[in-house]
Amino acid sequence: IPTPAQLVVYPTGTGAQRALERGSIERYEAAEWFPDSRSLLFTASEPARPLRSFRQSIDGGPPQPVTPEGIYGTLSPRGDRILAQDGDATWRLYPLGGGEPRPVAGLGRLEEIAAWSPDGDYIAARKGFTSTRSIAAGEIWLFHVGGGSGAAVFERPDGAKAQKNIAEPAFSRDGRYIYFAQDTTPGRVWQYN
Repeated sequence: IPTPAQLVVYPTGTGAQRALERGSIERYEAAEWFPDSRSLLFTASEPARPLRSFRQSIDGGPPQPVTPEGIYGTLSPRGDRILAQDGDATWRLYPLGGGEPRPVAGLGRLEEIAAWSPDGDYIAARKGFTSTRSIAAGEIWLFHVGGGSGAAVFERPDGAKAQKNIAEPAFSRDGRYIYFAQDTTPGRVWQYN
């Protein structure tokens, strides 16, 4: 990473790379494309400020903040909202076209969001459960952005006392399947080696 940090867009075919204007950005974290492939959503911070989400056009201009300070998240497939956890650990949808953020029912502080469905109507998450250790063991759950309590897609195979993790859900391109990572070592107990 160059010092100071810089976002650079590289062509996938012929063409020249393009460095994006930094503005007051001091540190970059994650970045993802908007569906139009003309803008980026990224997590960054300005000097002595907390992280937040910014939008920036690859055609020029400075980055524009799209969430309050301390709030950063993942972009919906439609590019119209960001899912992020606020300071109270409440998952909210932040509309990019204006309006107030709204909570997503069913998502709690132990959930880790990993994937939007391709149509943007569902969120697959690792739902955390604690039993005999302080680190939550996970299951894969599906939540509708319109509300509801969610539904288990894949539960802990060894029941409520299981300490093994199931995480990192990802949708197939057509949205029909959810893939995930699972600790499949023998037994129900998770151990440090």
